[in-house]
Amino acid sequence: FGRAKTYMNKTQDIHNYTRTLERLVERIKESDKFSEEDKRVVLGFRNELLAQNISISKTGRYLQECIWLNKQLNGKNFEEMDGEDVKQIVANMNQSSLSEHTKKGTKVFLRKFYKFIREVGANENISDRCLKQAVSNSFKSEGLKIAVINEDGKK
Repeated sequence: FGRAKTYMNKTQDIHNYTRTLERLVERIKESDKFSEEDKRVVLGFRNELLAQNISISKTGRYLQECIWLNKQLNGKNFEEMDGEDVKQIVANMNQSSLSEHTKKGTKVFLRKFYKFIREVGANENISDRCLKQAVSNSFKSEGLKIAVINEDGKK
């Protein structure tokens, strides 16, 4: 029974998410593809996620999404991005071969990330309405499922 307690300990990091997160932070800090301002924003986002008690694994996933988003912007800084950029990124993603689950997770990331950016004042170019419209309209492929959820108020 003593061994069972060791395996039942949920604080163990058997997948080494802590080290993965550390490596992602190092990768972002050392990257020449991120501006200094974008590095500051992404590391602040990481701190905010951890302060909100978001798991280390999910925080790592969001940092990977930040790296992906940086590539999508082709050198444009996060603070320069506007609603049209968000719409274009979401449109490109919707036409990709990514799974629906991945697309949905990325859209959640975009909402959360740009909400954070607006709160810290790094970007005033993207309104709540614009972001919601760009991301929400992209769920039309799941139309019937969403209509049923919204109508009943349940899943």
